Amino acid sequence: MPKSVNLINKYEHPTLPLRGWFKICSNNNCRAVTHYFVKYKNYKFYFCKYCLKKIDCNSYIENEFNYLFENY
Repeated sequence: MPKSVNLINKYEHPTLPLRGWFKICSNNNCRAVTHYFVKYKNYKFYFCKYCLKKIDCNSYIENEFNYLFENY
């Protein structure tokens, strides 16, 4: 069994999608596994259901990931 969901070998587990189902929460203080996302300027940021309720995701993205939007 793999030690991490990110280290699954595509030959040993051929039924799993290559990009995977599991995404890590974008909140640096959380890092839970999730499938919920917020679309922001053609990017997808994944947040768990608790962070979606607890924080303002758009403000968090603007503050934490501002290096992605310098060319906009």
